[in-house]
Amino acid sequence: GLEVDFLLSKGGRLVAVEAKARRSVGASDVPGLRAIAELRGVLRRVVVYLGDRRLSIADGVEVLPVGDFLRELEAGTLVPARA
Repeated sequence: GLEVDFLLSKGGRLVAVEAKARRSVGASDVPGLRAIAELRGVLRRVVVYLGDRRLSIADGVEVLPVGDFLRELEAGTLVPARA
């Protein structure tokens, strides 16, 4: 079935996260993130990977290097204030 690895929540706002332990990802790697797009409150869909470039794939899914993801998480900017 379809799944995502994590749902981060802050004040009813959600970020869906898929973690990949490899240096490249593509649209075929994110069916769960694509399926969850219409879930109420999901403002951002993110793949975290071991590569070094920020990318955008498949219907607005963001691809973040693990370092960028951790910096946003620590800074409190991973979950958007509002859509």
